[in-house]
Amino acid sequence: MSALEELLASLREIADQLESARADMSAGMDSWAERAATLEWWLTGTNDPDALDVLAQQPVTTDALRTSWEAVDLTVAVIEDYIGRLEAVESPSSSAASGNSTSGDDQAAQPSMTAPDGSRYPRAVGWAVDVMPRRVREGQGDRTVGYADGAVGQPFTSGHDQTWTPLILERARAVGLPARFAGLLGSHVEMKVATAMIQRGRRHSELVINHVPCGSQAGQRPGCHQALEKYLPEGHTLTVHGTTQGGEPYSHTYHGRAQR
Repeated sequence: MSALEELLASLREIADQLESARADMSAGMDSWAERAATLEWWLTGTNDPDALDVLAQQPVTTDALRTSWEAVDLTVAVIEDYIGRLEAVESPSSSAASGNSTSGDDQAAQPSMTAPDGSRYPRAVGWAVDVMPRRVREGQGDRTVGYADGAVGQPFTSGHDQTWTPLILERARAVGLPARFAGLLGSHVEMKVATAMIQRGRRHSELVINHVPCGSQAGQRPGCHQALEKYLPEGHTLTVHGTTQGGEPYSHTYHGRAQR
């Protein structure tokens, strides 16, 4: 067994253990909620100081349990993403065959078209390449701009708003994404388009952005790349095309796994 295979085996074992812990924590949270409701029923109206302390502690404990669960959930997402990257290194041909994103030479070699700023995009989104703004420069405060399903007259722009952000946060809670993680994603174009899909009853969409999904590149913290498949309902797919910091074409298809 190679060093890479040993690392993958260890990571899979850790991921399995964390998945088990996450399931146990979910069951524990449900049990706690039931017991807390029972306590509140029996103690409501009491003037006993000790009983009042117990009641006051209920939401504190609930928040602590939720925070712990969110930390484990985010760790699982990071490990699963790392495993995916390592598997692509171990077997690049199978990664390409799957239709998911690849990096380096594989991305650079795919058929592409050039935008006005010189950035290259996958040929599949040639319908938008002439209107794409300058690619996002990391750390410069540039906005991500995207177009979905051929609608070049209806851009999606990054940033919190009153239309999509509340819907993103609402669904993120419903599918169990960590609250602080979801808060970071409420302004992102990919999440807005995924939400638009759900709102409009579309099962499949294609998006092009002047960037790549956050979390998709080595060294980045988890982001849309880790969240989208948990966010999208099962049977839904969103293909995101873009351009890397080096101006190379990028594509990745996200397959929904949420049960609601």
